[in-house]
Amino acid sequence: MLETYHRLCLWHIYQNALKNLNHLFKSQKTFNADFRSCIYDGEYEEEFISAWENMLEKYDLQENEWLQDLFKVREKWAMVYGRNTFSAGKKSTQLSESFNSLLKDYLKSDLDIVQFFKHFQRAVDDVRYNEVCANYDMSQKIPTLKVNVPLLRHARDIYTGAVFTMFQDEFEKSLMVVVDTFHQSGPVSTYKVHNCEGSRQHTVTSSNGLITCSCKNFEFVGIMCSHILKVLDEMKIKLMIPEQFILKRWTKNARAGTVLDIHECEVQSDPKLEMRARYRNLCTTYVRLMGKAAESKEASDFLLSLASELDAKLEEYLKIESPCETLTPSSMSCENQVIKSTCTIQAKGLKRREVSRGRKRLKGCLEKGNKKNRSKKVQTLASSLTPPTTCSTTMT
Repeated sequence: MLETYHRLCLWHIYQNALKNLNHLFKSQKTFNADFRSCIYDGEYEEEFISAWENMLEKYDLQENEWLQDLFKVREKWAMVYGRNTFSAGKKSTQLSESFNSLLKDYLKSDLDIVQFFKHFQRAVDDVRYNEVCANYDMSQKIPTLKVNVPLLRHARDIYTGAVFTMFQDEFEKSLMVVVDTFHQSGPVSTYKVHNCEGSRQHTVTSSNGLITCSCKNFEFVGIMCSHILKVLDEMKIKLMIPEQFILKRWTKNARAGTVLDIHECEVQSDPKLEMRARYRNLCTTYVRLMGKAAESKEASDFLLSLASELDAKLEEYLKIESPCETLTPSSMSCENQVIKSTCTIQAKGLKRREVSRGRKRLKGCLEKGNKKNRSKKVQTLASSLTPPTTCSTTMT
């Protein structure tokens, strides 16, 4: 993996600092803030170098061997060097450690190779089933807008629920951002902005339609920062998010379409996913048309008359193209059942997961009294309907 950018876990670095510099953490109240500032703050390399040297001089740490070794590999842990590389905001090994914790629920050290793959397949199936449930919830639920503006509505339409929540938080922060200065030099526009709740100033640059910020939040996380959102508002861009800031991996259609690998070779995705995406788009369009046509009988008759003609033309068009699998609502509803059935692989030695059940709601005295009265009425009614013992019942 020659093109992989290798980084060190910031959480482990901080834990090692607590071990090697424990006396400073206890005796100096400001050392913790200064050390964290060297790790996380700083938007330019000169800022980081200056803050590091000031920290060494302030606490007399020029001869500390652990800090000297740490400084030699600063490109692998200091955020000032890592913000230019996309990593979805990951700063630690939490992603791999959480996956390891997941596998421990399924795997044991004494499993043979066959049992191992059965257990591992069940772990993968459970993860995929959770993804299907999340996709279903995303298609059925609409996130709430904190501010009803066109830019947020556009973000809600294209982003997944989790990413939209992050984007909306940044938009809310942008309301507290103030533009200090503006400078125009040819095609390059430079904005100096700062947040009202903080004193740090950020630089937003616009050149030939490309907008960048010194905080590098978009390059690192993949979501616009509040500073760029403020500049977009100053530039009167209020309706739609520019294409430059839309990463397909964060959109609802991330799994549809054709993607390229690192060698620029096409990697075709699942055609069924593309078919389902087209199905959802068609449903949205035609449900809107049916809602309009249902307002009057003439419009309904007109739409019905066009339906038969449209059906005939569609049959002719499908005959020209290559035959493909037809997507029906029943096949879409069966998708969850198929994936859920794959999660029931019989793997030997796997503990059954305990499902926590919520407690029942406590009933008041009136409800209890009504229940007793209903039970007495049922018993009285049953006794009145009981046939005599001398009668015989014939089934016809």
